[in-house]
Amino acid sequence: MAGDWPVAIGILMVAVIWIQIFVDYRRKLGKIMPTVSQVSTRRNEISKEIDNGESTLSSIQSKMAYARSELEEFEERRIELQEQFNPMEMC
Repeated sequence: MAGDWPVAIGILMVAVIWIQIFVDYRRKLGKIMPTVSQVSTRRNEISKEIDNGESTLSSIQSKMAYARSELEEFEERRIELQEQFNPMEMC
């Protein structure tokens, strides 16, 4: 009987230490892991940023298309003026 107490106390100490480690781990994990509401809020923010990026992209693409058409018009106008100017230059 007298030899059982040290074993029981040793098992109890190991159990208490294990519980402390587990509780500390859960506490640190709770600080690191985001909550469900934080995840959904972040998801909504990212979705809005993606939508804004897509609208900005389409705006830029339309501006580029307009600039290309304008550039083509200027090039056509330049060719017309060059054709008019070449005979004048020869005289």
